[in-house]
Amino acid sequence: MEKTPNHELHRYERGDTDWTHAPDMATIEERLVVRDSEHARFEYEPHPAATFIATDTGAVYDGDGTEWNLATRGVGAFEADEATVGRLETLDALSVPTYEDTAEMLEATGEEGGYVGIVGDELAVVVDGERTDHTGDDETGGDDDGNDIPYVTRTDDGYVYVAFDDDAHIRDEGEDWEGYHEIIDDPVDDGKVLRIGIPEIGETYGASWRYYVEDFVGQETVENAHVRYHVYHPPEFEFYEQSSVGGSKLPGLSDREHGAAWGGRNPRDEDRDGWTARMNTVKPTHSWATADAPGLYTILSHYDGGDGYEAGGDDGSNSGDYTDAVGGGPLEPGFDAWHQVDQYVEMNTPGERDGTLRVWIDGEFAYERDDVMYRDEDAKFLGVRSLWWNIYYGGSWGAQRKDEWLAFRDLEIWWEQGPQL
Repeated sequence: MEKTPNHELHRYERGDTDWTHAPDMATIEERLVVRDSEHARFEYEPHPAATFIATDTGAVYDGDGTEWNLATRGVGAFEADEATVGRLETLDALSVPTYEDTAEMLEATGEEGGYVGIVGDELAVVVDGERTDHTGDDETGGDDDGNDIPYVTRTDDGYVYVAFDDDAHIRDEGEDWEGYHEIIDDPVDDGKVLRIGIPEIGETYGASWRYYVEDFVGQETVENAHVRYHVYHPPEFEFYEQSSVGGSKLPGLSDREHGAAWGGRNPRDEDRDGWTARMNTVKPTHSWATADAPGLYTILSHYDGGDGYEAGGDDGSNSGDYTDAVGGGPLEPGFDAWHQVDQYVEMNTPGERDGTLRVWIDGEFAYERDDVMYRDEDAKFLGVRSLWWNIYYGGSWGAQRKDEWLAFRDLEIWWEQGPQL
C-alpha cells in the first residue's frame, strides 16, 4: 500500500482489502486549515501542525500543541494597497515613499492615521494630518533644532505654516493690545481664523509683530523669501474717502531692525539702515481697484526710492524721498471674500539696482519690480530678516473713522527657497 509523499495518507489500489482510515483521519485533523472568527479559535485544538485563519480579521495562527500563536512568516517581497501590522521588524532595510516637501506628504497621506516618509533628506512622521517628528503637537511648532515655537503650527527646513486657528497663534503684545486679536469662526468657510481689530478714533494699529528668520533657520537673514497669507475684508469695512488711498497696511517682508524704512525714517540717513515691503490696500475706485473691490499694492521703502505715496500729506512728503508705491491690482470680487496674497523678495547686489519684488493676487501674477536697491554698499549686512506682521489703518489720517477689523488665515513662509509661484 502506497502513501502520499507530503502527508503519508494511504493510497488504496484496486484489490486492497485493508481499508483502515484511522491514521488518515488523524493526519487530516491535525493538518487541515481551520477557518472561523478570531475569538472562536479557543474552541479548536491547536495541533502542532495546524493553521487557524480568522475569517473576520485575517489574522493567521499556528498551533504548537498547547495554544494558538500568531504566525510569523518570512517573505522576499510584499506589496499591498493597504496593510495593518501590530509590530514591524525588518532584517535588512525598510523602503518608504519620498516627497519633495512636507506639503506634498500631507496631501498624499490625508488627515487620519500615521505615516512615515522621506522629505528632502529627513525621515518624516505624519500623524493625523500633522508632521510630528520635529514639530510637536497641533498647537506647537518647532525650529530645526527642535525648539518649540508656540505661535507656529509647523516648520520644516525653512518652511513655516501658521493656521491661525488657535489662541496659541496669537502673539502677546501686552495689555495695551488686549481685545485687538481673537480667534473667530471663519465668516465664509468652515474652521477658525484670526480676527484683528483696529479701534476707532485716536488709534491706527491693529497688530505689529514679526516672524524672524533666525527663529527658524539658524541664521539672521536670508537672500530671498516668499510669503503667502489670506486676508478678508468684512462687508462693513469702510475706506477713508478723504484720502486718495484710504486703505489699510498689511504684512510684508522686511529688514527694519536698524532704525529705518518706516514712519519717516530714511535709510539714507547716516545713522539708519533698512528696508520694508509692506502690502497696502486702496479704496474702490482707485486706479488699482475697481468700483466694487479694493486694490492691493506694495509700499516699498528702500535706498533708491523716491516716487512717493500718500502718507502724511497729499504730496507724500512723509516718506516720499525713500518710498515707492509699487502695484497694483484689484482684490476681486471684493468684500466678504477671502483673497490669497503672495509676495516674493530677492535681495540685490549691495549698491546695485537688481533686487526683485514680485506679487500675486489669488494665485495670479499681479506686478513686479526688478530694479530694487534693498541695500547699498555700506549696508551689506542687510537681508530678508523678518516678515513684519503689520496691520493698521492709514497713514496719520487713518485715526478718523469707526472701529474696523480684518481677518487672516493660512500664513506660509518659505525662507530662501525661491518663488513658490
